[in-house]
Amino acid sequence: MKLLIFTDGASRGNPGKAAISFLIYDGKSLLDREARMIGIATNNEAEYMAAIGALGLAARKHPLSDVILHSDSTLLVNQLTGKWKVKEKRLKELHLMAKSLESGLSSVKYVHVSRTHPMIRRADLMANQTLDAAK
Repeated sequence: MKLLIFTDGASRGNPGKAAISFLIYDGKSLLDREARMIGIATNNEAEYMAAIGALGLAARKHPLSDVILHSDSTLLVNQLTGKWKVKEKRLKELHLMAKSLESGLSSVKYVHVSRTHPMIRRADLMANQTLDAAK
């Protein structure tokens, strides 16, 4: 099965209250979606946590799928593809978590997309609505 995943992480304060969201499609239909608070985090940590949440759910519910994970975070995509080194300690931990989840899937490809991509905009809205509701 081929899965298209769209993720977003949001932080107000950087670090501050943070939320994540993701959408998982099979190419035709929405299979899963989630938006939730993750506590206090930086924006980059939230982006990683969104990817980790999505990869973890995909590996549990749709094992051995081919995944294309889309994110508007240049840092996330370039670190997970190995183009950039991970220097910050907390991001190294999150990077290892994300990479370890790849073993439950057939393949994972990370793609950077614009913030204006319709599915990224939807994920962004979900994360920000979650933050708004937590006030």
